[in-house]
Amino acid sequence: MRQNIARSRFDAISDGVFAIAMTIMVLEIKTPKLGDSSADAIEHYLKTTLPTLVTFAVSFILLAAMWVSHSSLPSGREHVSRKVAMANFHFLFFICIVPFSTALLNDVNFHIISVLVFEGALIAAMLLLSRLRYQMLVHEQVPEEYLRTQRRQVALWAGIVFVGVLVSLVGVFWNPAVYSGYAIVSLSAIVFRSGRGNKLGDVPGPPGRHA
Repeated sequence: MRQNIARSRFDAISDGVFAIAMTIMVLEIKTPKLGDSSADAIEHYLKTTLPTLVTFAVSFILLAAMWVSHSSLPSGREHVSRKVAMANFHFLFFICIVPFSTALLNDVNFHIISVLVFEGALIAAMLLLSRLRYQMLVHEQVPEEYLRTQRRQVALWAGIVFVGVLVSLVGVFWNPAVYSGYAIVSLSAIVFRSGRGNKLGDVPGPPGRHA
């Protein structure tokens, strides 16, 4: 038993990291100090602030989707292995990078390098979450057929985001492509995570399994 970690501690540290990452992003949104309450001043402020609000909203939704998926991980046992716990920390590290990469996007106005940093952090987090899910499914001793289905879904998503990164790289020659690649990677992550998270409660397990 000394080789295992209580599931309650596993969930507590994960929830804490997600909460802090989301809070840090909120702190990036500054309260307005217009000095002038005219309609023109308000309109100018909203126009200059809108990109920050949009990137914040996208990153917040991405974190929310990954939290939902993480909270839906198989929970048939009261403990997780140390291997699973370390895989979770690898995933959480890149969750911590999301606020940084989001702020970088805003500070340099979607420069292609900042977009690639954001996409890299997001893709790493997603792949590590998939790895974590797979290790927990193995820990839960689910049927091999279900594992194969999970691997195919991850491969499909990886193909989509690869296309998104390539589109972003076209931004070196054509700037609008940067925004298109950002949208492809972000939206595919949201759809992929939320779509798979809903099925995890129905993961089949071996008969007679005990916590």
